[in-house]
Amino acid sequence: YSFGVLDVHDFYQKGAPAWEKTDAFPVGIAYRATANFDNGFRADVGIGPVVHIGDLGTPVQGYEYSDKPLNATVGYSFILSKNTKVYIRSGLVYHYLGKGGYQNKNDAFGVLGAVGVEFAKQRKMSGFLEVAYDNTEVTFEYNCGAVSCAQREDIKISGFVVSFGISF
Repeated sequence: YSFGVLDVHDFYQKGAPAWEKTDAFPVGIAYRATANFDNGFRADVGIGPVVHIGDLGTPVQGYEYSDKPLNATVGYSFILSKNTKVYIRSGLVYHYLGKGGYQNKNDAFGVLGAVGVEFAKQRKMSGFLEVAYDNTEVTFEYNCGAVSCAQREDIKISGFVVSFGISF
């Protein structure tokens, strides 16, 4: 669940009335590969959460929004029991935003920090719950047409992200 996506959707609604008919469901799909070392350190690389707003393949009034963030982090895991670990991680994130939206550029860099818990570690399939913060900010702008009413807003495109997942 990505809280920043709601802010992006709200901005799009201001610029394109047709966006009022679209709903923002700020849930995306993510994949992350993790290397856990015996000394507690960890390294993660991943993509996501991948987000798309608009009709797939048919942009609303010529505009759509998509975000494909790539991230690389390092961190440390604290073992609470055989089945449970708490971890922290931080690193860099790169957002590829695609083309055709109100954003003033098609990519952006930021810093990502997260804390999470992994559970059921003794099984082939385990789970995790994570709260992360991504400080990546992008400037969005639109013009109202004939009337001079350009709107400009800096938006944290992810902000707080809450994730639940399964590890294999």
